[in-house]
Amino acid sequence: MSGVAWRRVAISPEHDLEILRPSSLPKKERFETVEAARDVTSRCVIPALEKFAPRVAEAVDDCINAGEPCSLPFCGVCARSYRRYVAGETLRIFEEQGGVAETATVYLNSIAEDELGKVDLIAEREALRKRLQRAGFEKCAIIGGVEAGFNAKDQTWILHAHLVAINAPVGAWAKLEGTMAGSGVHDPLRYAPVNDPVEQLSYLHKFHTYHRPGKSYGSKRARAYPLKLAQMRELASWQMRYDFQDFTFCAGIRRRHGRFCRS
Repeated sequence: MSGVAWRRVAISPEHDLEILRPSSLPKKERFETVEAARDVTSRCVIPALEKFAPRVAEAVDDCINAGEPCSLPFCGVCARSYRRYVAGETLRIFEEQGGVAETATVYLNSIAEDELGKVDLIAEREALRKRLQRAGFEKCAIIGGVEAGFNAKDQTWILHAHLVAINAPVGAWAKLEGTMAGSGVHDPLRYAPVNDPVEQLSYLHKFHTYHRPGKSYGSKRARAYPLKLAQMRELASWQMRYDFQDFTFCAGIRRRHGRFCRS
């Protein structure tokens, strides 16, 4: 899939987050607005880029203010468009395949601060593919995204994947969980049945420019704070090496001219 093919994919109304999660809903239930994406990018991303990558900062500024797409993963406006596209395709595949599905958050790696640039996203994605195959997921459809989140307590980047598996074999999740028992982190795998596809599948792709240093209590998540400039620079330096589709994980799914198709 070319770097711009996804922009040409028409999203049907029944799969469009802008329609399914409109701005009229409460903040935690709606899809972020373009205005919100512009605001976060101008406050958090552009200031971090201005000194070490001024031309990139200018490209992002032109994107959010002049409508000239930069297609950079840390641009809130472009990330919003990509998330809308992937969610639409994922919802369509989910409906076409039917059956039973689960979402999961899978731990991939821990990286010390200032070391994120050494991470090979493609290699990490392929290692996840092999791990899923060994656990018995090779015949089901899996779609998701890879994200690097900052852990302020340990001063580390946590690389993890958010996935949906459609019609996974019985026992596959338990087998995968068993293979991750020696990961050295608490709760390396969390999975749950898909009961609300619009809500659950809209969170598979994330391109955050913030972190949550506090503690979560039950369903109440810790407050989000913008990444510090040094952390934002590190994240942006790593992300700019890749296209949006590099952060997308697919197994049992192929992409043709931007559309997701069952293999």
